[in-house]
Amino acid sequence: MSAARLVRKPGGRVPSSDSDAMRAHASRVERRGERSAEALGSTGQSRLWSGLRGASVALWLALLTLAGCDCRTDVVGGSCKRGFTPCGGLCVNLRSDSAHCGACFNACEAEETCHRAQCVAPGTEPEPGPCGSNQRLCEEVCRTVTSDVEHCGDCGLRCPEGAYCAEGFCVGDGLEPFCGFPGLLCDGVCINPNIDPAHCGGCGLRCPAESMCNGGVCTSDPGGDICSPRETLCEAICVDTSADPNNCGVCGNACPSGQPCIEGACSETGQPCLPPRLTCAGLCVDPSGDNRHCGRCFNVCEAGSVCSGGSCSVTCPDTQFLCADACVNLASDRNNCGACGVICAPAETCVEGACLPPCALGTLRCGSSCVDAQSDPDNCGVCGRACDTGICVDGLCTGERTGQLVLIGHDYQVTRVNMNRIVGNSVFLAPGNPVRVVSYIGAAPTSVVNGTRRALNQVAAERGRSFSETVSNADVLEGRLEDADVLLIYAQRGASDTALANLGLNLGAAMETFLRNGGVIVVLDGQSTSNAGTWQVLASGNLLAVTDAGEVTGTVLDVVNPGSSIALGSALNYRAEPTSVSFSASDGQAVVQAGDDPVVLHKLFF
Repeated sequence: MSAARLVRKPGGRVPSSDSDAMRAHASRVERRGERSAEALGSTGQSRLWSGLRGASVALWLALLTLAGCDCRTDVVGGSCKRGFTPCGGLCVNLRSDSAHCGACFNACEAEETCHRAQCVAPGTEPEPGPCGSNQRLCEEVCRTVTSDVEHCGDCGLRCPEGAYCAEGFCVGDGLEPFCGFPGLLCDGVCINPNIDPAHCGGCGLRCPAESMCNGGVCTSDPGGDICSPRETLCEAICVDTSADPNNCGVCGNACPSGQPCIEGACSETGQPCLPPRLTCAGLCVDPSGDNRHCGRCFNVCEAGSVCSGGSCSVTCPDTQFLCADACVNLASDRNNCGACGVICAPAETCVEGACLPPCALGTLRCGSSCVDAQSDPDNCGVCGRACDTGICVDGLCTGERTGQLVLIGHDYQVTRVNMNRIVGNSVFLAPGNPVRVVSYIGAAPTSVVNGTRRALNQVAAERGRSFSETVSNADVLEGRLEDADVLLIYAQRGASDTALANLGLNLGAAMETFLRNGGVIVVLDGQSTSNAGTWQVLASGNLLAVTDAGEVTGTVLDVVNPGSSIALGSALNYRAEPTSVSFSASDGQAVVQAGDDPVVLHKLFF
């Protein structure tokens, strides 16, 4: 048997011979068995330890008798599933297996873990590569291997015709079901063996009641190394306890309804409540239209009247009617569609006062009709936009170069299906597959970046689209725009007002040129203690007339322009997650609003 040539990874130990490799792997198995047995206690210790030791001996014998093992076998044509490599008779993931980190038998030290094919010490992260999360560098281009049908799971792994890429695996009719990494199929259900206490390290390996599953090992230690240093493992989910209102400061400490979590503590007043809003009972309210705080805190409007302009009144604004003490739009309100009390079915929407069934996936409702806005010359990209040429391709009129700017008042540190579609649809306003995204992370925290990428991957899988992301700093951003379809600016929660204004001043001209040439710019925003809002980049660059922002966390938002491609597949109402904001703006078209204030703005550049 010829020894496989191994490349040393940071923190790893490369065996000098095949026998050394076998001993290293067997030792690794025994060490994991010792830790698991200790965590299980006396009840399950004997059963688990004997099983693990038996597995170690069996593996040792198999390795001694193995001949001609090619530990660099092409996983597509071999016996292992995509994304896994045969090593000593086992199918392993070289990016996460601590006994085979980056290469077969390249075992990490006892306290290290394997993360992105690198051995790392507890509490640390590997050195970042040129690509973002869930990406690989394929022919000098960063590809999102969790959703790219041409590079699904790894570079060059193309999905069959009719299939799409979800979580790095090809999914479609006639294909064997896969669980995305690091998923494992147990009794027909995909689980995560790294954190699932009912299947810890493998199907059916249940941790005792007082223990949890951390890295595939039962332990009573709530810390561990499967979350980033800024996150904590709470009920099998990595969360930022400094900002998560459901786990504020410590796991399970939920803030009262409407209160945000700021630096690990529930805040009664929340972020600064900007005029004309008022802080009432720890909530930021709009006294001009709040029936419980009309004109001032705790001034409750009596039954039969509503708050309008800061006064209790039975007069509703134009186009609205009084139904059950509230002013509603009978043309679009699902609970009062056409008349007070007429409720549409769960799957229906209210359009021009009539309950209508949903449109098929990939189409938009424009009035009473469902249209394909990607090809309809009378509704190209958005409802009512007619192409002079009579030809609409990928939501754009041929012969016309239309740039699109979208400002979104969500930072996506917390994600939700309908809210995710707003940013995903915005990015996929650009034609092509994959869409070439240049992103500016700057002072955006990891939770914001990861949440946004989860949202984009969700929409990519839903729509059969894909994207590649190139992360850029401000110094070279202008040059990167030449080869980009989309500029994505993450919510700059840690930046100063001066830094945001300077970014807009320095790049304003380049961004406008990019838009005039048909590019798409998507800017995300959220309430911050460091600045007044990321919107300042657009304001100082003279791209969008915005003057202020205020937090709307917990508010039920209205999709006021359901015919927009940005609202494709989204419900007419959804809840604003922390730390969403609305804007004071005199420019662009509102797609989503909180009351009368826009939360999502869309502007075209010709």
